[in-house]
Amino acid sequence: MVNESLSNHILKGKLKDFEQELVEFFSDLTEENPKGNTYTDIAAYLFIHRKLTQKQLKELTGFSLGSISNILSILENTGIIEKKPVLIPHKKKKVRVNTYSLGDNKNLFLKSQKSRLENASRAYQFIFSKKKELEEFNNQKKKGYQLLSSRIEEILKFLDNISRLVKYFTEPYLNE
Repeated sequence: MVNESLSNHILKGKLKDFEQELVEFFSDLTEENPKGNTYTDIAAYLFIHRKLTQKQLKELTGFSLGSISNILSILENTGIIEKKPVLIPHKKKKVRVNTYSLGDNKNLFLKSQKSRLENASRAYQFIFSKKKELEEFNNQKKKGYQLLSSRIEEILKFLDNISRLVKYFTEPYLNE
């Protein structure tokens, strides 16, 4: 089997659900049509786990090894990921496997997240200005005022959460 640093990639239970939500979050941030984007899913898993083998990516994504191999090759050739061979114990000998990571060129992935963060910040500023306008309107008895006020608060919380989540997951890479 693989050594401990490569074998603890499969999360279980609520952690697995949380991991899946993160992958979907990154898909939603980077794609118009987030469902079924294999490139983004693979990049998101590499972002979360730092390094994985093709077999581990198959276990995590459910994609075929052929699809994963093709995608990794494209991502490697475009400089988004790096491939590094490692020796792992298998039965009574060491076997070479390749691990993949976002590596030093992870900036391409982070740049798209930074762009999403900037968009969320602009959206937050816009919605916040609308909140102020609504408060200046100051007619809480007018039909729809409470509805708009509560929706604006929900949107501001949502945008704040997106910003904090993107910062939380990109900060370790930016500080390396």
